[in-house]
Amino acid sequence: MKRLMKKKIFSQVLALFLIVAICVPSSLVSAQEQGFESNQLNTFTMTEPEGLGYPLATSGSTEFINSAYGVEEEDGKQVNVLYTSASGDSTVGSEAPAKFVVYDLDNRKILRDFPLPGAKVIWTHGTDSQGNVYIATQSYANVFRYSPVTKELESLGSIRASDGTLQTAIYHVSFDSEDNAYFGTYPSALVVKYDVQQNQFEIIKENLFGGKYVKAHVIADDGYMYLFGSTETEARFARLDLDSGAITELPEFSYTGPFRNHDGIKNVTNEKIAFDKVQGLTLRGNYLFAFVEASTPTKLAMLVIFDIANNRWLTEPENVIRNNGTHVPPALDNKVYVWDRGYLKLKYFDLTTGAYTEVAGFKDGDVNPGMRGSTFIEFDDQEELPGQTLVTVQKNGVVTYNSFGHPDGSGGFTGGRKFVWANGNTYGYENITVEAGLQPKVIRALETGPAGTDTIIIGAYMGPVLGILNHQTDEIKYIPMEQVEGMGEAHGKYYASVYPKAEIFTVDFNAADFSQSTKTFVTKLSDDGLEQDRPFELIEAGDYVAISSVPDYGVLNGALTLLPKADNTQKEVYKGIIPNQSIIGLAYKDGKIYGSTSVWGGLGIDPVDVNAKLFIFDLATKTVTKVVEPDLDNVSTPVMHIGGLSIGPNGDLWAISNGIIFEVDPDTLEVIREFKTRDTSWSANNPWYLPYQISWLSDTLMVTNPGEVLSVIDTQTGEMRKLTNKQAHLMAVSEDKQSIYFSSDHQYKLYKMDISFEANSAPGEITLSAADQTVRKGAEFTVPVKIEKARGFVGLEGVLNYDAGLIELESFDFTEFGENGATNDDTAGKISFAGVSGDRIDTDEPVIVANVKFRAKADISADETTTISFSSVRGVIEGALGEAQYASVLTKNAVITITSRVPGDVNGDNVIDLLDARAILKLIVSGEGLTGSDAADVNGDGAVDTSDVLALLQIIADRLASST
Repeated sequence: MKRLMKKKIFSQVLALFLIVAICVPSSLVSAQEQGFESNQLNTFTMTEPEGLGYPLATSGSTEFINSAYGVEEEDGKQVNVLYTSASGDSTVGSEAPAKFVVYDLDNRKILRDFPLPGAKVIWTHGTDSQGNVYIATQSYANVFRYSPVTKELESLGSIRASDGTLQTAIYHVSFDSEDNAYFGTYPSALVVKYDVQQNQFEIIKENLFGGKYVKAHVIADDGYMYLFGSTETEARFARLDLDSGAITELPEFSYTGPFRNHDGIKNVTNEKIAFDKVQGLTLRGNYLFAFVEASTPTKLAMLVIFDIANNRWLTEPENVIRNNGTHVPPALDNKVYVWDRGYLKLKYFDLTTGAYTEVAGFKDGDVNPGMRGSTFIEFDDQEELPGQTLVTVQKNGVVTYNSFGHPDGSGGFTGGRKFVWANGNTYGYENITVEAGLQPKVIRALETGPAGTDTIIIGAYMGPVLGILNHQTDEIKYIPMEQVEGMGEAHGKYYASVYPKAEIFTVDFNAADFSQSTKTFVTKLSDDGLEQDRPFELIEAGDYVAISSVPDYGVLNGALTLLPKADNTQKEVYKGIIPNQSIIGLAYKDGKIYGSTSVWGGLGIDPVDVNAKLFIFDLATKTVTKVVEPDLDNVSTPVMHIGGLSIGPNGDLWAISNGIIFEVDPDTLEVIREFKTRDTSWSANNPWYLPYQISWLSDTLMVTNPGEVLSVIDTQTGEMRKLTNKQAHLMAVSEDKQSIYFSSDHQYKLYKMDISFEANSAPGEITLSAADQTVRKGAEFTVPVKIEKARGFVGLEGVLNYDAGLIELESFDFTEFGENGATNDDTAGKISFAGVSGDRIDTDEPVIVANVKFRAKADISADETTTISFSSVRGVIEGALGEAQYASVLTKNAVITITSRVPGDVNGDNVIDLLDARAILKLIVSGEGLTGSDAADVNGDGAVDTSDVLALLQIIADRLASST
């Protein structure tokens, strides 16, 4: 049944639509599918994702990890060259891939560069006896070779284990006497030979020590390869016979001497320090120089020496150097120069005497002791660079010229910062920034900035910057920062957590110029046996900052850390609070911290559990009070990772496991309901740490990225809508909730979507409602539909929903809109309505806009209740200048109670007689009649009294009269 009250409505509705079309930007993609119960989803609009490019590709974003050196002919002249690679976008076809760079050290310019398809970072460069450069990449691991003669780069291919496993990282290159190249790999712990005659790879060793890494190796003059492999818990030092394949394990390193920082603080241990991480190995003379990091008992970067001839480590305190490089430089006059960062001294190790000698002292920060591959060069320009100059690269894309002068102590670069040699001369260094073009970094962290700054904060994989995006202009400013894993605001301070060593900083934002913002070190979670490496979530939890973390390499126990508001430099670390699992997600409510876990610990160790957990930590008792392993219907494997915890504005608790977002009972931790964005399964071979994200746009509307699918969910109606087909690895919402930012395209690029929606109205806003009623079966009744707080209201559309099995629609009549309205009730249980008016409502008091007449079904046998509800409701209001615009409308349902008994049939025997009259009298005498049953209220005046007895007796008399 369709009703059109006047054809005039067509022209008015058309005019309204034209007004709206003019007002809405053409770039908006409307979400008004009208297929949702949720008004918020039906009115949700968003722009197409706008690419903001590479947000972390900026001046200073060039990153050099490693280097090698050689000589090439350019324009008929021999020039000293540096070989290095700038990290980049590993996406195939990217306009900003990682690059291999050939840099002229004499004239300080890039000679040529070559894209390295599929490469993200490059740990390995090495030259054979002919000057050919081998480059090994990470992510899509490949080996490349560059010829200094032809000036061309060729790909030698990727490396696979015997079972077909593609190696994702290749570490170090060493050469035998025939210039065959050798590499170590991850994750199959291979030693691989590239045969230069056969032009093919050959596996020499596989799954060395049962571990996953071969990270450092070198071939000595005795023909053996000395290498570090790893088990799940430690590094192993060994000698490999390249002919027979035989492995001989060599002594492990242990040290019990003092370590000293430049500020005089001593860290002393009497326990063995195991090699958890090995960064590099260099052969000089009869000694191996190893750069190692120990996690226990204190995380420490060291340069240590192995004496090949005597098969021993030099463990005397004077032979253990604080340094975090990868390779020592070549010997100069049989001396190997190194920087001791603990004692702030430049030293050399005499390969003849086997001892260190102190050469010079320096202030912290006054020299650049980076040791990422270096060499001594005697430049032709002896006026500017007299004598010997040690050249190296820095992680931040800088080439450093360190002046050593002449052997007699004269000369030395006079510019730059100085350090004083033992002979009294002063020397310095010069940094040259190399801009290797657009070199993007992976977006590792993305969060809304601190309140009041209207910013989005962007963390970079491996640093070296933190981006601060101004939401109003999308301009990004940068400050120095290493790899950020997590960020969050607590107690008016903005925190950022850094990998490695789980360092915690606060960032003070300079609103006048974000590039002048500063960071302040707070604490770290890696020292004193804590063994944490990657802090992810930082939230405000009562009087604490709560931090979740993943442990270090080879460690399974993550931690929950509390920093007191009163003094955030203090810390309470609850390591292993969930044994053998990392702590990932955090949320807080009413004195309880809610946490989630991942079964994976640090890299390099397999998980021992298969099920991730949810837990409650009571802040009052500092204990875990509940632990649950959630069972998700939409995950086909054990749930191995849970992140993205969030407490909604209404106190509801949510969590995410890959493509599943689910609501959890805050008391029992039982799963209430699930939403699926994509098929989800977990494998122990594919570790995952990053939590997915949830942001709240209103009390009941969230935006989230489960399984990297950007979606909005109305938690009130239980409906979900996908926003884009682009993957959203990370996401953040602007402070004004008008834009969503997300990373995509292998996490290199940043995208922005402007959004608009009509949230459910807050108290005091426009409300459409119907009143609760109690009716008898078979009775006709009218439901007034009221609008309130609707000053300026000129139009209304929506759907009224009812249960057609219990009540029948008789009519729908607009009152406020007169004849300018239309309805459609072709679908049972629904009536759609739309109406506009030339006159606006001029009051906020309740106004009846329609009367809906129903009839209760007469064939029901018991009392029933049913709901009359509204959906897809929108209003139109007229502004001060007469312009029309849509307005959100809050709706309230009506409950209709249908009584099954006939009036007067008090005893329920389906007969109205004197027994019922007697029953009413008893109700009156007992006093129950004042609130008696509906059946006893015969005259329907809401009270049970003698008038009901008289009314019932009249019914009986009338029936008798009609029957005779």
